[in-house]
Amino acid sequence: MFTEGELLYLRDHTIGRLASAAADGRPHVVPVRFRLSEGGRSLEIGARDLPARGQRRAYRDNAAENPELAIVVDDYTEDGVPRGLLIRGTAKLHDSGGERVVRGGGPQWLELLPASISSWGIDSAGYAPPIRRAF
Repeated sequence: MFTEGELLYLRDHTIGRLASAAADGRPHVVPVRFRLSEGGRSLEIGARDLPARGQRRAYRDNAAENPELAIVVDDYTEDGVPRGLLIRGTAKLHDSGGERVVRGGGPQWLELLPASISSWGIDSAGYAPPIRRAF
């Protein structure tokens, strides 16, 4: 599913921006911490336990109503070249165990199973068109 370059990139990064939508289609984006699953086939996404903030909306409300989510993990190289991944997929909400996903995390966490991946600057030259794959 992920290329070797993408696996290395994901193992080296811990912060992404999670996009979700409410049942009525209203979008929501929240910064989250994540890790690659042990088998490297999904992302485990967690956040601090902030029930009055964006975590509740993204995790409890939006993911429960519409489990189709996307996450962007990106940065710039030392030379200023952008690189990153856009991962779209279906999320499974877990109500406990988030403390093991990210240090200091709250109990809730999401498992994101990729349906499509777009990457740029990881397995391609800087500023080349994104490499897209669907599963």
